[in-house]
Amino acid sequence: MSSLPSKPVMIFSTQQPSFLSAKFVYNYYERDEFINEVDIRDPDKLEFPPRLIELNFSKVESIVASNNFGQKFNSHINEIITQKDKITSELLLQSAGFVKYTSDTERDYSFYHTSDLGSSENKSKISAFFENASTADGQQFADTPENMGIYLNLTTNRPTSKSADIFSQRANETLIASDICFDLVEASAANPFSIHSKKNHNDLRNLRNLQVRTRRRTNPALVSVDEYVMSVDGLDFENSADLFAEFDNTAGMGIIGYILFKSEIDELGNVIAELGSFIIKDLQSSSITDPKIKYGARYKYNLHPLYIVKPDPNERFSFAMIGARGKSVKIRCVENVPPPPIEAIKFSYMGDGNVNLRWTSPIQYGNIPTRPIGDIKGYQIFVREDYNAPFKLKKYLTFNDMIGLENFPLQENIPEKYISRSTNHVTDYTINIERDRNYIVAMCAIDAHGNSSNLSPQYIVRLDSTTNTITVDFASYKGAPKQYPNMLMSDKIFIDCIKVSGKNKMTVVFDPELTHVNLSENNNDKVDVVAQQLEALPAYRIQLINVTKQSDKIVDIFLKRQQQNLINFGS
Repeated sequence: MSSLPSKPVMIFSTQQPSFLSAKFVYNYYERDEFINEVDIRDPDKLEFPPRLIELNFSKVESIVASNNFGQKFNSHINEIITQKDKITSELLLQSAGFVKYTSDTERDYSFYHTSDLGSSENKSKISAFFENASTADGQQFADTPENMGIYLNLTTNRPTSKSADIFSQRANETLIASDICFDLVEASAANPFSIHSKKNHNDLRNLRNLQVRTRRRTNPALVSVDEYVMSVDGLDFENSADLFAEFDNTAGMGIIGYILFKSEIDELGNVIAELGSFIIKDLQSSSITDPKIKYGARYKYNLHPLYIVKPDPNERFSFAMIGARGKSVKIRCVENVPPPPIEAIKFSYMGDGNVNLRWTSPIQYGNIPTRPIGDIKGYQIFVREDYNAPFKLKKYLTFNDMIGLENFPLQENIPEKYISRSTNHVTDYTINIERDRNYIVAMCAIDAHGNSSNLSPQYIVRLDSTTNTITVDFASYKGAPKQYPNMLMSDKIFIDCIKVSGKNKMTVVFDPELTHVNLSENNNDKVDVVAQQLEALPAYRIQLINVTKQSDKIVDIFLKRQQQNLINFGS
């Protein structure tokens, strides 16, 4: 009488890409960009997309040292893609009916339950993979750190990454058949000298429930062949003899490309919609662009290697498998580059204290040299009466025609009484001033997304009562930030101000003529110019202002006299 061998345990261990990054690129404005994706069916938009996401990732060489299998089968990737229903995943190929149990005392989830995964309903394996692997306790499947495995919550059958899978912890991992898992761990928990006794006790309830459920589904009188073989669909190739000839008597696997999953998420990271997957065929590629996006939307990309596997050296059989270890990245598609400032303002007196302002809209180009961005949708007019006074908003002229604007959060909260709305692009406005008073006037351009330019040139406008004419004097160059309107004044109203561009490093040199002064012949009246010890307060302070981003940084400089070793050479 012979007995059946124990059920085999099938585990794959694949590598993941080292990195995945995303960058939003905004090229030009569209009215419906907030509610609609880019229509890539339009040849012009396909060649010059109004907006896109640039994805960069690691090459295959950084994932595997040798990729002979992958390079050979990559030339047949179109044949593989046509058989997409046969593509399986590393996750789905794990052995059914087993629990991966770790005794790590600091982990909340310690089970890897593989039974019945993706087997319900009549779905393709790739669909089952995506549904079961895309969400991990509220996080995307590919969020798992590099050295961390994918584990399934027993109650939800959803993956969780909260378990040990690094080399130093592998000794604590055990694969246990689900129908006996409680009995084994209970015996371990009964040992009072075990360092894992407490945690094992805490896990007993869940393991008991799993063991009971497994035994209820199991008929000891029936033996399933599926428990002893790896069920996977093989790929068909037109020239299989020539393709496999190089790999006869050889088993192995290799990367034939990448599969990229895309989903739209909300501000909390919850998936709103699954947006499909993309095959990246080029093994030397390290980047891809996605133009099919909405402005303001949040997206998440999961990148997984696509493997070819030849499990038996004696058979010409292979299958395609998505690696469980991937990388993910989240990105929000918003543009925060401010428009350029207005070049100049022309003033005309209209009578009765009314002064007309006229200007030309600034032109801004992005990544397409032949097409301006064209997203300026408003202007702000500011007035003040003195250099020491802050600017006050006189009027906000807006003609923003973005569809769905009511749902778009603007960056400034402006009372309605200061807003003038129009359906057409406005390039002039009339203000009223009093006679014989100075008014400093400036403007800002506002784009469709609420980004504000720096100030235009500033002008001193005065209505002379004796001549009934206006005088306009230049006060400041363009480009001053809103919060620092006096930075570029033509008259030097404050000292020690330097403007530079294109620099990323600053060297400060302090070269005093002396370190101290003696007020008398003895040293009792010595006054230090440079402190002998480090003072608690800085000797100098430098304020660095980024006029483009309208941000600043304070750098404190502390001075301390260095000791000098003097050498006496004699008389």
